[in-house]
Amino acid sequence: MEKYKKNILPNTYIPVMANSVTINILQRLPRYTLVELMNKWPKIINTQPHLTKDLHQRQWNKLVLLEVSKFRDNKANKRKIIEKVFEFWSNGLNLLQLSQIDCQLIVDKPNSYSWISSIVKDSKGKEIPLLLDPKKFLDMLSRDLNFIFMTHIYVCKHPKLPLILIRIQVFDLQTVSSSKNSNRPHISSNRPYFLAIPIGSPYIIHSPGKDLVSEIVMQVVERNLPQVPNNLITIDTDYKQHPVKSLEAMNVLYGNSRFSNSLGAWTSYADSTIDISPLNDIDNHKLLNEDKENQHDIKSIANLRFKGNYEGKITSDFLFNESPRRKKRKTTQFEDKEEEEIIKDEFSSLAPVQNAEFLIQQNHGDEYSNITLKLSGADVFGGLHELSVQAEEKELMILDPSEMPSWLTGEEGRSHGTVRDGLYYKN
Repeated sequence: MEKYKKNILPNTYIPVMANSVTINILQRLPRYTLVELMNKWPKIINTQPHLTKDLHQRQWNKLVLLEVSKFRDNKANKRKIIEKVFEFWSNGLNLLQLSQIDCQLIVDKPNSYSWISSIVKDSKGKEIPLLLDPKKFLDMLSRDLNFIFMTHIYVCKHPKLPLILIRIQVFDLQTVSSSKNSNRPHISSNRPYFLAIPIGSPYIIHSPGKDLVSEIVMQVVERNLPQVPNNLITIDTDYKQHPVKSLEAMNVLYGNSRFSNSLGAWTSYADSTIDISPLNDIDNHKLLNEDKENQHDIKSIANLRFKGNYEGKITSDFLFNESPRRKKRKTTQFEDKEEEEIIKDEFSSLAPVQNAEFLIQQNHGDEYSNITLKLSGADVFGGLHELSVQAEEKELMILDPSEMPSWLTGEEGRSHGTVRDGLYYKN
């Protein structure tokens, strides 16, 4: 991944993880990524392998790279590769290496972390799209945080999504023990805090949390956003929202994706399969030449309500406005084909959410009734889509796709809101 800057704390090697913890972290990475990291680290001054033999650093680096080339030429299992990592980096991994591992894990396994969003507004409550200079923003962010904590900050650009990833590691000083036999370290680390900042969006995607460290980090982020003296920018966070375990889904909902406001039955408009050029033959428009029988088929109606077309498929290669430049990597016949954490099928949502909560209010004269509907699962709206096609006969249907309200098809995009007298209101 492309790096903007590394803020290392301090600029010397720091062992930070016990072997058992590091093994668990490395095991989560795909085999290919492990090999690539081993190939990358000897080339960076702060991540070179540790000298354990009577060799110069340059000779030791070449020995490691030679071993990496062997992993590329044969199908060594992940366990053997991890053993070699500890052989070459015998003192453990440092903060920079752990930051690279965590950020690469976000790319390789997008469902490894949970995310929520905050919205950037001006003093009048208007949403303000962010246009950040990553280097300048990082400099100010690290300067302010270092007044409060010992910190390590790592910034990179997501290679697949238009997002800037920021990993913030905060350390607390421990009270020095008076016991002569105490080996307790004098600093302790908090769990890494992540920011994923979309390009040209008024939203900031970040780790959930209401603890002191999380709140201070967000306050410092707010203070270092591009400010206008007469119209100060603030960050508004709704802590009632449910975390989403998919960064790709969060990018669709809150990034610069053209699908963010065109989900459910409106998906085809973002997919550019409905609108045609004025120079085309309007008489041959897709909507005027649909097979009428398919319109009454339950599965086709469900696809239309949840996916925006009768086939239930989209044609777009990218779900956002611009594709970041990516270097195509060469694959080998020995490369592992690891399964995705969530297997996608015909019912999978474009932006899967794991929890949805709706407050349903109905007017009964002088007062409203209040019913809270909570849904949970790996893909809430994908599950509702699947339930809606379980039966053809109306009396046997669990859900009737032709009568479902739009907010239950994922059309609104958000996973929580208020439904008052049948109308959906965003919380």
